[in-house]
Amino acid sequence: MPTFQPIELFWQHGKHYVSIHFEKGRNMLDVWKQIRLGWYGDPEWDGQERGWKAANCGKLVQHAIGKMDEWIGLYGGNLSGTIGSLEYPVAEYQEATAEDEIEDGVEEQTDEWLGEDAEDAIEG
Repeated sequence: MPTFQPIELFWQHGKHYVSIHFEKGRNMLDVWKQIRLGWYGDPEWDGQERGWKAANCGKLVQHAIGKMDEWIGLYGGNLSGTIGSLEYPVAEYQEATAEDEIEDGVEEQTDEWLGEDAEDAIEG
């Protein structure tokens, strides 16, 4: 979802400026100049008071976080909380730590893949 991705909102802000300044026959350099004005502001534009406003990246990030939090509340199922502090019921989370849950040979393959110092690498 684009509303979850601040970069998509940033692009949208610039592309909107480019679209309202469409001129038949413009070249790619013109488009590039316009997209930059769309992103970083155009104080000369008379379409709104004090010109076209620059994209505020901090607000775009906060907007995306707010939309994610809203989505979690509506569709998160067992998730609760916010994107910065998600909660998942512990009783429903099962971690495969018991020896009998590890497939035969997996540990040996992992050691072989990591090399002779696998234990040292894992333990830090």
